[in-house]
Amino acid sequence: MRNDPDEPYKQREKDKIHITVEVEKLERVFNEISQYIRKIREHIEIVLDQNKLTASYFLFGKIFQTWQALFILMRGGFNYEVMELLRSIKESANLIAYFMRGNDETLI
Repeated sequence: MRNDPDEPYKQREKDKIHITVEVEKLERVFNEISQYIRKIREHIEIVLDQNKLTASYFLFGKIFQTWQALFILMRGGFNYEVMELLRSIKESANLIAYFMRGNDETLI
């Protein structure tokens, strides 16, 4: 850093390029699995039912939309916001796992 006072700025630009490449990889994976999430809808007769499948479907929708927001935030360098949303995704995924382990009764 003593030799080049612009080194932090150069490193930041390198980091941005690296992040962009990694986000593009994540988006490709996201697009591959999103088709399976959409197929869950075919198994839901009444979208307002309060059962584990419908609840899981809505949680997957929340996760889906949150990932879309994450891609934008990652590119913008909003690291803390990304971490908060990743926590939300993890909590939603945990709820899905909890619902799917339970019985088939309604969730009310």
